[in-house]
Amino acid sequence: MSVPTTQTPRVRFEYLDGMRALAAWYVVLHHVWLESYESFPDNVGPWYLGWLRWGHLAVSVFIVLSGFSLVLAPSRHGDRTVGGNADFIRRRAWRILPPYWAALLVSALAVILYTGDHSGLFITPKTFLVYGLLLQDGIGAPTPNGAFWSIAVEWHIYFLFPLLLWSVRRWSSEVMLVLTTIGVVGVYLLGTNVAVFSKLLHFTPQFLALFAMGMFAGRALNGATPSDRHRRAVRGLGVVSLLAALVLVALAPPVALTNQFFWLDLFVGAVAALWCYALAIGVAPSAARAMGSRPMVLLGAFSFSVYLIHYPVLSTVKYAVAQPLGDTPTGTFVVLMLLGVPLIALASYGFYRLVERPTVERRWPRLVPGRSPGTHRAPGTQDPGVSL
Repeated sequence: MSVPTTQTPRVRFEYLDGMRALAAWYVVLHHVWLESYESFPDNVGPWYLGWLRWGHLAVSVFIVLSGFSLVLAPSRHGDRTVGGNADFIRRRAWRILPPYWAALLVSALAVILYTGDHSGLFITPKTFLVYGLLLQDGIGAPTPNGAFWSIAVEWHIYFLFPLLLWSVRRWSSEVMLVLTTIGVVGVYLLGTNVAVFSKLLHFTPQFLALFAMGMFAGRALNGATPSDRHRRAVRGLGVVSLLAALVLVALAPPVALTNQFFWLDLFVGAVAALWCYALAIGVAPSAARAMGSRPMVLLGAFSFSVYLIHYPVLSTVKYAVAQPLGDTPTGTFVVLMLLGVPLIALASYGFYRLVERPTVERRWPRLVPGRSPGTHRAPGTQDPGVSL
């Protein structure tokens, strides 16, 4: 029996690459700020650098982008994973694991050979076991890279993706989003109020709701062509919600926001999902063109490598150059910006060409069974990249 498909045109949304690039490089700048002032959530540096403290929210946006991108192909194939659920996991494993494992080795070597003597970090066999199996969101172990926490969270979300699609088929994308959000809020309330369940919060449960928001936004593109009135309504709601998010982050007490990251993530994720949809239907064509410009697409192409590699590069520059030259936090910040950021760009692009790009193009030997290295992505799909 053939699987029904919609008639939505197969398009590639280049602006998603630009959004990934902005999210990845914002995380880099956040870590530059954090490594310099070490005062999160307070900003003890110049007031105009306070906007760099919210790197966590960039991860929230990236989770939404992942859900939005991943649902585009299934929405054309009866809300089923193309090739089946097992094949979906194999393709995700192929996309994530080779570059992640390579970055794990690089990060561990950086700590063992140099940065650990200065930072106090250390590596144990448990580090390789826990991080190698992507269990760091549930099992504690000495970390080789402070940016690796979210990769495990998204990896586990992938296993729930078929279940979310099933709920879309069984009911609707609206019901899927409502049920997921209710479940996530329930887990959060259970974890915050019952001590024995507090470890559930280590899995960052709100990210599942953010992923579902991205799916909902992508699935909404399968409807009829939006009218001008619909676009105006989406534009107005998008502008108001974006301004509200910016005002909230700028004016609310930082400690209060960090204590309420769960609810803040949900709000920021909803705004990101709304704008994913808004740009797709042509609400802000100039913004979409800017995000989808050639430089932004290039930066987005290796944003995963930026996320994987920037931390060991930044730590090495900090202890080898920044601290000896700059005896103040601001001096360290300047050195990391002038030297560390360009080196991160070079190292990340080199890592992309040597490791990530061969993975994307399936030029590595077979990692997992069931699909040959030369097999391409299903038609009409868009590589969702990987969470920050």
